[in-house]
Amino acid sequence: MNDEARRRLAMMDREIKQCTEMINRLRMFAHPEADEKKPIPAARFMLESGELIRMSLPENVDFERDIRLPEDVAMLGDANQLKQMLINLSNNAVHALRNCAQPRIRLRARLATAEELARLPHEADRALLLCIEDNGAGMSEEVRARIFDPFFTTKPAGEGTGLGLSMVHAAVRAHGGAITVHSAPEAGTRIEITLPLTANSATQTAAQRNAEPVPGHGETLLLIDDDTFLLQTNAELLRSIGYQVLTAENGEQALRLAAEKGERIAAIVSDIVMPEMSGPETIQRLADAGFQRPTMFITGYDQDQQANKLPAGLKAPVLRKPVHIAELSRALAQLLAASR
Repeated sequence: MNDEARRRLAMMDREIKQCTEMINRLRMFAHPEADEKKPIPAARFMLESGELIRMSLPENVDFERDIRLPEDVAMLGDANQLKQMLINLSNNAVHALRNCAQPRIRLRARLATAEELARLPHEADRALLLCIEDNGAGMSEEVRARIFDPFFTTKPAGEGTGLGLSMVHAAVRAHGGAITVHSAPEAGTRIEITLPLTANSATQTAAQRNAEPVPGHGETLLLIDDDTFLLQTNAELLRSIGYQVLTAENGEQALRLAAEKGERIAAIVSDIVMPEMSGPETIQRLADAGFQRPTMFITGYDQDQQANKLPAGLKAPVLRKPVHIAELSRALAQLLAASR
């Protein structure tokens, strides 16, 4: 395959990914209810979300966090949906900072005041206030009035779907919250989100603590994912609980790492759908070369459908992206224990 053909295939792959992203966003916009409502320890959630945002930001953006929450408060909702909401707000802030000499984003979280509590559409005893603030270009009153409209965007063609902030608005509604925007041209933007806390939050938080990550014991994992952000995020989280991690952004890199450092690798965690060489194809290539290790797949698509598409003879658990570190660590512990 010549360079021009590779360039065209890469362009087609990017377009397919953009279409997939838009379909997923449209699906969420059409059905904004939280998929699975569970108690979410608010302080831990904000710390984890802050770390995700920090790792996703360009190096020149100064990031400040101010999380002031007691340990015994919890929200009831879908943690993945709420994290995606914060990532969307962060991405929007980064776009507003393009021409800023000293770009800065600030993430704050605290208990809501009585005045902020009154913003909620339904009565609640307590609420959480999340705030993302940037010192970027800001917005006019006309733009501010339309930012939650589906497909409305101020970004150049090809750089945005106009659904990011619509998704934010849908997620806030699905969690019984309220959103307020403060902005003016050349004065930055501050977005405040008020979310109700559950009445028995202390009890629910204690129950949630039972889902702590299962620590590793120095085992080396090979992580394969063409999404660089998710790859590095999962790698850092796994390192933080005691694993050593090798990372590959595609099948070819994985084959090279297995050839060079295969004796160290205890297990493989791979994305399924990747350009040029899929996850299952990569595992098959490794097996053909005599390299077989316990394997787990993760996917952004329907996990049952993807599991059914695995080649005959390839038995491996499949987890749905984005996977929480507690779930991933439990699955890894089971995978490694079964191979001993």
